[in-house]
Amino acid sequence: MGQLTYKEMKRTNSIFRVAAAAFLIAGIAAGCGARGDAAKNGKPRSFAPPVVPAVITDPGEQASYFVGRYWSGFDFRDTVHLAPAAFEPVFSAYAVAVPFAAPDVWRESLRRMLDSAASAGPAVLARFADRAEEYFGSRELPTRFEDAYILLLEKLLALSETDSLLKIRYLYELRHAGLNRPGMQAADFAFARASGKTQRLSHVRAEYTLLMFYDPDCGSCAEAARWIAETPAFRSLTEQRRLKTIAVYAGVDFAAWRAHLDEMPAGWIVGCDRAQTIVAEELYDVFGAPVFYLLDAHKRVILKEPTVEQIEAWFSQQLAERLPTP
Repeated sequence: MGQLTYKEMKRTNSIFRVAAAAFLIAGIAAGCGARGDAAKNGKPRSFAPPVVPAVITDPGEQASYFVGRYWSGFDFRDTVHLAPAAFEPVFSAYAVAVPFAAPDVWRESLRRMLDSAASAGPAVLARFADRAEEYFGSRELPTRFEDAYILLLEKLLALSETDSLLKIRYLYELRHAGLNRPGMQAADFAFARASGKTQRLSHVRAEYTLLMFYDPDCGSCAEAARWIAETPAFRSLTEQRRLKTIAVYAGVDFAAWRAHLDEMPAGWIVGCDRAQTIVAEELYDVFGAPVFYLLDAHKRVILKEPTVEQIEAWFSQQLAERLPTP
């Protein structure tokens, strides 16, 4: 799957939100609706997602009902259900709904799903683990949900049915997922400026710091940088000196980094990791640039790896909450 541009990500996010609302309110998943409750003429019965009762009108309660009961009617041993063409829309409907459900509901649902898959055999568990890892862990999908991804990895490591070689990778992924989580102190590091001077992340003073890891020849990075520089909310916070943006290149092609410096927005703090400590010491997962972190005045993480749209929405909410009540 190719890297989505930010415009594509924004459009895809909107599509998924509309789809999520349809799944939760109607209680069906696109492409996996039931074709009858009983097998007819020897044809296998298709999977029917739970139907949310009309009396449940609260979106959170709708999501919790849907997610909590989602796999109750799924036959984990039915090869027809597990065929890619049938299974993909079934799992995507679930993944879209999970973040809307109450935490205790989706956590229990995800654990039960993996337990049921494990009881059906290692191959079935691998199928569910693969799709869950993609939907909840991939930066390229708007269903990315790191809390669910961490629970997934922890559960897979605890299951005896999980392949031992896969457990090595899951341990690695779990360690990276646990880095720089919201509420944690962001890992500090030094970076070199174009002038040759060295600066530390912790020495940048601002109410908010937007940390961006980028590549000089990355089209999505350039597009994201333009969006931030041109968006009124970001520009206003920057002009008020409440927000400072730090763009850091963690790669090794320093000639390319220097050649593209003029393309970075004016007023940004731009640097590179000449000592290569970010990657060598695994301070941040910088692959798949651009990668963002929004930090508070004490360099604690507010948002980890959000899209620009999510950062903008967060600032809009904060500003709205500060407005005086009429």
